[in-house]
Amino acid sequence: MSSFVVHTIPGSPFARAALATLEEKGARYRVAPVAPGTLKSAAHLALHPFGRVPVLEHDGFRLYETQAILRYLDRVLPEPALTPADPRAAARMDQAMGVNDWYLFPGVANVIVFQRVIGPKLLGLAPDEAAIAAAAPKATIVFDELARLLGAQPYFAGERLSLADLTLAPQIDFFTGTPEWEPLMRPHRNLMDWHARMLARSSLQATTWEKVSAMAQAVRNPRLAELDSSWRALGIVSMFERVHHSAHSKFKDKHERMDSFINYCDAREIQAENIQTINRPLDLAGRMKGGKSFEEALRQAWTEYPIVTR
Repeated sequence: MSSFVVHTIPGSPFARAALATLEEKGARYRVAPVAPGTLKSAAHLALHPFGRVPVLEHDGFRLYETQAILRYLDRVLPEPALTPADPRAAARMDQAMGVNDWYLFPGVANVIVFQRVIGPKLLGLAPDEAAIAAAAPKATIVFDELARLLGAQPYFAGERLSLADLTLAPQIDFFTGTPEWEPLMRPHRNLMDWHARMLARSSLQATTWEKVSAMAQAVRNPRLAELDSSWRALGIVSMFERVHHSAHSKFKDKHERMDSFINYCDAREIQAENIQTINRPLDLAGRMKGGKSFEEALRQAWTEYPIVTR
């Protein structure tokens, strides 16, 4: 089957649900990056008339709305099945997905996560504590109800993973970076265990904000995609995500960071043992002082930790 294309802004929990579903299915896909400020552009509105993400494309078929995307993927990629055969378990799956779309995201995640994570990280905004406080009672109700629905079972629809888990996990995971996480989760040991169980899955590990950002950057920079492919063959799978992390608060331009990294790697034949050699310069460059550009800092760091070449 041909590959799937997911149009998204890196970090979208709805898109992460679609990407994690593709990962669970073992399907080939690529990310088509959408810039945050372009959701209402004519080009994006041609894909999604309501200016949202994600949008799925597959063999000339285009689909938006996350639940529709997940159900489509589960039908065209039947193994492993992510919809229970039992009608009651399937209904519970549907109910949990509805809680996500109607109660967890609107008025809870789109307030608390935006104010605590998205606004400060992407827009430089200070959190609106009044808005967060107003959302807190609804957040408590939603988390209480999710814990009740989960009960003692490992997943929301029973003993096996379903689309409900892949829908809820990305949304709930965003709360881990907020002060509200502990009071919301503390009363619910079952929900905490479920969250840990979900994050241990390779599908969630492969679709973090940082890793999807790296996929998007690879699309923008074909040379990066080529490097990424060759390095993955050597088992070096995390370098490009690390560049995004490196000196995030000091070097704002991710494109500059990635271009500089490519410039230093491009002419070298990288071996598997280079993984630690590369980690050290990245860490050191991130700690550089004195107003250096990332390229200058990386050059100095690489001088101290020369890369191993053949």
